[in-house]
Amino acid sequence: MISLLVNNYLFSLKRCNKDILFVTSLENNFVSKDDELSAFTKYKLNELFDNEIPLVFATTRTPMSFEYIFNNININYPMITMNGAAKYRFDKKRYSDIDHIELETRLEIDKAIKDFNMNAFVYTVNDHVLHAYHNVLVNEGEKLFYKHRKHQNAYSFVRGVLPLDLFPSLYILIDTKEKIDVSINYVSKT
Repeated sequence: MISLLVNNYLFSLKRCNKDILFVTSLENNFVSKDDELSAFTKYKLNELFDNEIPLVFATTRTPMSFEYIFNNININYPMITMNGAAKYRFDKKRYSDIDHIELETRLEIDKAIKDFNMNAFVYTVNDHVLHAYHNVLVNEGEKLFYKHRKHQNAYSFVRGVLPLDLFPSLYILIDTKEKIDVSINYVSKT
């Protein structure tokens, strides 16, 4: 009875209130441990999107790292990606509203990474293509991360330093827990 009421209420939203937006976490609510959606979930999502229900997913991930999850789903609203750094439209294959890290902050982050002898994947969006700049990969975690992503479409890994005329949107650091904890403590004190 409750599910019928909820379903009927959601579909009546299309006609009633255009000011409501539903935002949900991708990782915690829809995706299984195997990084998949069930057939029933896919069916229901298509039904929601076909009825223009304003449902938006938010995720820490980049669009290319979860695009395969939404095969055969007609997503017609932007997704909030990269910890809120950008919105991505699957239906148009384009980024929008990209937030960049300011130069002064970027230089401080770069200095801290260098001081801690760490490496980072520095993400920027240029001409609707996601670029990940990195130095020599030194630990197994970085190598595995790179290996799983290097052949994905619309992903461009570049070995080298992000040029100063491009602005980063996201940093990903992969290292031991001890080094990450020390760097977090340093950053939180500054």
